[in-house]
Amino acid sequence: MRQRIIEPEILDSLPPDDPTALRNRREIILLGRLSGTYRRAASLLKRHHLPGDRVLELGCGCGELGRAYRRLHREETHYTGLDVIDRPRDWPAPWHWRQTDLLAFDRYSDHNVLVGNFILHQFEDSALSGLFTRIREHYRLMIFCETSRNRLHMWQLRLASLLGLHPVTRHDGRLSIRGGFRKGELPAVAGLDRAQWHIQDGTTWLGCYWMIARRIERPLPSPL
Repeated sequence: MRQRIIEPEILDSLPPDDPTALRNRREIILLGRLSGTYRRAASLLKRHHLPGDRVLELGCGCGELGRAYRRLHREETHYTGLDVIDRPRDWPAPWHWRQTDLLAFDRYSDHNVLVGNFILHQFEDSALSGLFTRIREHYRLMIFCETSRNRLHMWQLRLASLLGLHPVTRHDGRLSIRGGFRKGELPAVAGLDRAQWHIQDGTTWLGCYWMIARRIERPLPSPL
């Protein structure tokens, strides 16, 4: 598993209201809770959020990350979800929702904080590089939690299957791991210059790859 392998996931071919798709999304949330990705992304966002930030979440799905963040951070937040499916019924009323493909979205400049969970592993490096080249200048903070690419996590997925996971979830889970990231890979794909960004990333034993990138603020020159 030295290189990322991207293959179409079954979920992407199913209508949003298909019973298998609905069950698959519930089980994705379960796996995300077991691996701790929602908690990690939400806690990182809470720790580094500043008043006035305009947060954009990529690939919100059922909205689990947003809800996890709201439980931790009760203060008013300008938060927008982006996904190809409809706005979840329990999405907080003050928050916004944009229903479109993230590669086609044209309002990235409206936001200055970018977050995502279980979304970037679906895209080839070339697509991600093109996206970040186009949008990274708008952001002061980027936080992502993804799948970690390691054979250990394949075995963990097999153990999790004892919980009764649907065959589609097991299939797409394997593809997610193959498309996941190792330490250092996502910053490189995103083209983040360490002279301009303070970058931390790593993996956990339970299968989470995480990255936080904070733009380095340059002090204003002294007046003459």
